[in-house]
Amino acid sequence: MAETTVAFELAYKRLNPTQKQAVDSIDGPVMVLAGPGTGKTQVLTVRIAHILKQTDTEPSSILALTFTEAAAREMKERLINLIGQDGYYVKIGTYHALCNEIIGDNPDRFSRPSGMQNITELERVNVISEILEKNTFLSLKPVNAPLMYIRDIIGNISTLKREGITLKKYGELVSILKDEFEMEKDDLSKTARGDRETLVKKNIDLLFIYEKYQDKLQIMGRLDFDDMINWVVEAFENDSDFLLKYQENFQYILVDEYQDTNSAQNRLVFALASFWGEQANIFCVGDPNQSIFRFQGASKENLLEFNKRFPGHTQVKLTDNYRSTTTLLKASAMVIGEEQLNPNVKYKDVSVKTAKFNSAVLEDEFVCRSVGQKIKAGIPPEEIAVIVRENKDVENLVNIFKQKNIPYRLEGGTDVLKTPLVSQFLRILKVVVGLQVDLSRYLF
Repeated sequence: MAETTVAFELAYKRLNPTQKQAVDSIDGPVMVLAGPGTGKTQVLTVRIAHILKQTDTEPSSILALTFTEAAAREMKERLINLIGQDGYYVKIGTYHALCNEIIGDNPDRFSRPSGMQNITELERVNVISEILEKNTFLSLKPVNAPLMYIRDIIGNISTLKREGITLKKYGELVSILKDEFEMEKDDLSKTARGDRETLVKKNIDLLFIYEKYQDKLQIMGRLDFDDMINWVVEAFENDSDFLLKYQENFQYILVDEYQDTNSAQNRLVFALASFWGEQANIFCVGDPNQSIFRFQGASKENLLEFNKRFPGHTQVKLTDNYRSTTTLLKASAMVIGEEQLNPNVKYKDVSVKTAKFNSAVLEDEFVCRSVGQKIKAGIPPEEIAVIVRENKDVENLVNIFKQKNIPYRLEGGTDVLKTPLVSQFLRILKVVVGLQVDLSRYLF
């Protein structure tokens, strides 16, 4: 058992009742449903400390998975603050970091060239471009724009990998798609038949590109991040003895932001937890109302799959928010339509308005006009904030502010290409390129 510290005792004492329930539910499967600002990370770290305090579990036998290196570092630092040096030995990291370690520890099982590195985005584009240029295709290489679908191809291959669909499995799915079309095409309308035929052709093309892409990675000594997880999952699912080695090592599994797991990541988690069946010590924290990494294959279906695999699991809901005001929480509920699901909650007192526009120009005009009206009404400019999704969204707003003589202070990132020093350097490069001057003679 780990020794308790003053920091741990204080953190445990500060838990609210539902947080304490989650921390105290040490054994068996647990699903914590929690929104932003409800103390998810704190619950995870205090629970790990509590497991070490209450049981004889070795720190290295606890696995905590999260999505970013930054989140893993934060959790590790919090844990070390709670329990001291034992926190260093708890396995906390990303899915990719875990799989990379497993692959590195088993070179005989995962054969790969020495020094294999992750493929860069530029290399990926170049590989797909080369495949398109050297081959003919049914649909994904238009005559007048042969590289038109390159981004879609890269995105779809990544999605296939994140969903755990191997080249072999994808080949089977494409074959089924072709057979179904042949059987049904005579019963389809002309438009529907054309759409289905195009879909079949695109998938046939993508299958060919997927295969050539994997071959090229092998030749180059490169790998995709997404490949690592699939390699480990396939090894686990095909070799029970190999899987057992890691199941015995990781007695407690904790997963942060579970709603963001994709199929491949979910299969990895379930494989590690499968030895104990429905009584596995698996603890997942998720929010069914948000899926930040949905573009990476994350799916709410994983939450439903958890319920199926662990029907008798303990469910805890964290509802106390420590980050946002009541007004903001109510406004958010209105935006996502939660008020329709919970008619007993009163939202009419929320002082937040929403507006819809047909174009970004109209939206920016509305924002600037609203800011101007507030300033005329006596509200100090420094008490007004405009929050945008991306830095590039600020440009038009700033121009309108200047036209209307509205004072503003720009915060956040800037476009480095438009800074004076970089702009001057780019102008020099353009001149050099235009004059075909060899600068190497002037460089030390």
